[in-house]
Amino acid sequence: MTVILIFGQTLGWASPTVIGLAAVAVASFFFFIRWERQQSNPFIDLSLFRNTTFTGATISNFLLNCTIGILIVSQQLLQLAGQKGDGSAFNAWDAGVLTIGYGVFIIAFIRVGEKLLQR
Repeated sequence: MTVILIFGQTLGWASPTVIGLAAVAVASFFFFIRWERQQSNPFIDLSLFRNTTFTGATISNFLLNCTIGILIVSQQLLQLAGQKGDGSAFNAWDAGVLTIGYGVFIIAFIRVGEKLLQR
């Protein structure tokens, strides 16, 4: 999947290489799940995902980490955008100010998330 995400546009999203790699990734995922369910001492205990609190916390953590990653990349892109001569780049301060709302809302809603997890 990583190769597809990095080189998909270069190779062409509908190219046989990308489609083949996607098929291998999907098949590998299902093979891994099936294999793990059959093991007496699995690498990942998939029965944990039956607990909705655990599943919700895992999904929340995944989305939060994805958002932080996107935030880091977007700040860099905001600063690099004008280097092609169109003058649209932001300095580091302005790029930070544009994305500070994310941090403010995360801090403001930590308690809300805590209360939801307690329920």
